[in-house]
Amino acid sequence: MNGDFADYEDAKPYLLSRLGPFCSYCERRIATNLAVEHIQPKGLPQYAALERSWDNFLLGCVNCNSTKGDKDVPLNQYYLPDRDNTFAAFDCLPDGTVQASPGDQIGQDTLALTGLDKAIRQTFDENGKQVAMDRVADRMAVWGLALEVKAELDAGNVTRESVVRNAASSGFFSVWMKIFEGDAATRQLLIDGFNGAHGYRGFEGTAKDCFDA
Repeated sequence: MNGDFADYEDAKPYLLSRLGPFCSYCERRIATNLAVEHIQPKGLPQYAALERSWDNFLLGCVNCNSTKGDKDVPLNQYYLPDRDNTFAAFDCLPDGTVQASPGDQIGQDTLALTGLDKAIRQTFDENGKQVAMDRVADRMAVWGLALEVKAELDAGNVTRESVVRNAASSGFFSVWMKIFEGDAATRQLLIDGFNGAHGYRGFEGTAKDCFDA
């Protein structure tokens, strides 16, 4: 896919087909309300020509989108998930936080761009209803789920294909890859994506050439 769309919203089904229903920044699975995210913001005059350009699109959740806003995004000053191996750049921790390597200013700036360097935060409306899920809490919950699923796999109670289905329905690719560190076969299935013959769908938007055997 390349070129311009008549309206950038028209790109959404193609992005969902290519990337899956996941925020490109925080990796959460978002069933609804994922937005077409402009890497270089359409609100800045210097990027107005990129408003309908496929090469400027990702998918973003409300938290990442609202935090990123109209910040300038020079491509050489950030790690971007459509062109960099962000799995290698960041480390997920059991408390739900994400860290860049010490001294990696680009990594730290990238996390700050969408607020992924922040601690747990919840947003509520005037009636006390939570209106934006917290990314840290969500990641921590999936970490626990991934540990449980790994224990079931180690005990022989589930298949690797079942692990992949759990992962794809929960999101947070990097968490699952971290929990299954040392299990090359499961990691490969997470990376490979769709396999109709075996009835599972993993993180099919993953660039396979970013990972060695």
